[in-house]
Amino acid sequence: MRPLTLGLLVALMLSLLAGWWFTNFERVEQERYVGYSGEATYNRFFAAESLMRDRGIEAESQASLTPASWLPATEDTIVLPMASSLMTPDQSSALYSWVSGGGHLVLLPYGAPEQFTRFLEPFGLRYEETEFAEYEPGEDGDRTQEVPDVDYRLNLNIAYYRLAETSEGLVKASITDDYGMLVARTPYGEGVLTIASAGAWFDNASLDDGDHARLLMDIVAGFYDSGKVWFIYSADFDSLFEMLWQNFPYAVSLFLVLIAAWIISVLPRFGPPVSDAPAERRSVVEHVRAAGLFDWRTGRANGLARSAIDALMHDAEIRHPGIGRLSPEKQAKRLAAITGMDAESILQALMLRDEDNARHFTQHMKTLQMTRDRL
Repeated sequence: MRPLTLGLLVALMLSLLAGWWFTNFERVEQERYVGYSGEATYNRFFAAESLMRDRGIEAESQASLTPASWLPATEDTIVLPMASSLMTPDQSSALYSWVSGGGHLVLLPYGAPEQFTRFLEPFGLRYEETEFAEYEPGEDGDRTQEVPDVDYRLNLNIAYYRLAETSEGLVKASITDDYGMLVARTPYGEGVLTIASAGAWFDNASLDDGDHARLLMDIVAGFYDSGKVWFIYSADFDSLFEMLWQNFPYAVSLFLVLIAAWIISVLPRFGPPVSDAPAERRSVVEHVRAAGLFDWRTGRANGLARSAIDALMHDAEIRHPGIGRLSPEKQAKRLAAITGMDAESILQALMLRDEDNARHFTQHMKTLQMTRDRL
């Protein structure tokens, strides 16, 4: 089939396929959740900060907080996720002093908050893990529940812990359900500590659920005359490896396997190296014999004969000028006189054409070579 015809057939098939596609399918719009964008992708309190500013409260977010190096003014409020970096003595001591001097510290648990028991001891509080049945969502999908005795609707499915007093009488205000305290406020020196049992209430994804935004406003500005509100959205950063593992586990696994394979390949071997066996060398005669046999089997024997005759006559012309211009019969007689060989055998060798007998072909080629050697 000609290329032009084939191209036209392919173009026709593509046209028919495109016509069928656009006849049976149509473009439609589809809404799809693509996640947060901008600062909200890494700042979990971006919505909370925006809420504060909309209500006329000065607010700012920053990635981390090192209390031993910097703390805001004591009339400010710090909204701080609990982190292991706060457990060092110098960091804890700096935070205690700041709260005692008049600061307002809002602590939010992320992860397993029981490890922060020692940090909470001076405030007379501790975390306790709570077992409870999961609340079913309402008809509209709302997962918030009314907290008994208080006018708040909160998502209790993410409140895995409750607060308990280690010293009675220290807690001055609290929100409590049947399992314990959800939010507690206690004075400390000239300042105040507010602590919640579920830090995720104030995240970007949960702030607009139930009364979470109202609870945040009440904590920060409802009962405490605060200055500027500082949101610390990550008191502890994950290591680079942890972030890579969380987002690209298969790529990290493949990379580790390749590293292990590379290390094994470069490790020193034990014992002398095993050398490769030397390649077998064949004689030139064997290669010549194989080449001649191949030409004979593929019908190219006449080429070998022509080459042998041309080589003979070339050498004869050099040593006996003018012999190449003679007829084959005269060439045979002249060569026989020079070499002492039979003229008839030389003539048959010079006239070698379309030989199909291997024995005769070999004999003629031998005659040509002997004649050439005796010149």
